[in-house]
Amino acid sequence: MTEHKLGYVIGEIIGTFILVFIGCGSVAYSIINPEFSLINIALLWSAGVFLGIIVSQKWSDSHLNPAVSFAFYLKKNMTFKRFLMESLAQLIGAILAAVSLFFIFNKKLKTVENDMKWDRGELSGGSTAKMFGEFYDPNTVSVWEGMAVEGFGTFILVFMIFLFVRHLSESKYLSFCFIGLTVGLIIMFIAPITQCGINPARDLGPRIVSYLFGWKSAFDLPNGGAILVYVVGPFIGAGLAVAFHNLMIRWKQV
Repeated sequence: MTEHKLGYVIGEIIGTFILVFIGCGSVAYSIINPEFSLINIALLWSAGVFLGIIVSQKWSDSHLNPAVSFAFYLKKNMTFKRFLMESLAQLIGAILAAVSLFFIFNKKLKTVENDMKWDRGELSGGSTAKMFGEFYDPNTVSVWEGMAVEGFGTFILVFMIFLFVRHLSESKYLSFCFIGLTVGLIIMFIAPITQCGINPARDLGPRIVSYLFGWKSAFDLPNGGAILVYVVGPFIGAGLAVAFHNLMIRWKQV
């Protein structure tokens, strides 16, 4: 591995760690303190995205999301090998953040589980597993509906990133801020439906950690929903955003 490759791998690990640590940490705090509202969570996710980009941009492109990396691969801004390396680095960063949060919040989570009589190994409406991976209610949301919602959220995110990169290239810190705010706004709209992932590494990494640390139902959404909704859905949304952005460029609308 060359020094350049080592640099962008380190950048994606660090940036994704910050994003997930702050974001999932806000969800963990909301479980401990139910008065901590969705808007507070959205604002902290926005801050996590902004800080993750700021810190990592010295070493990497600060994609911090395999779906975003995939979009830039489709745009021919990187090789397939680099896309795979970035995605792996992002997954590692998300896993490290989730492990850190587990050791910070585990005792508090056990207290909540004991008070609410929740079984950590069982998936329920109030499961503390929600601080790691996302969950939708399979009684009201189908796998396809969940994929559509996560795909749409990622579509909006990726398309807005393209616009910010194109039109705010001379004000990169402003574009970083707008990307963070975009994530927060998307969370406000779709979190009530799917809890809002729009980032395969952010979901899969913490979900793996929760499974290994006692939440044995972490992957038990019906019909493979944990993978289809939160991993496949965002990749589809990113691909559609690339196609739409290319079309808008052809029509000279962006």
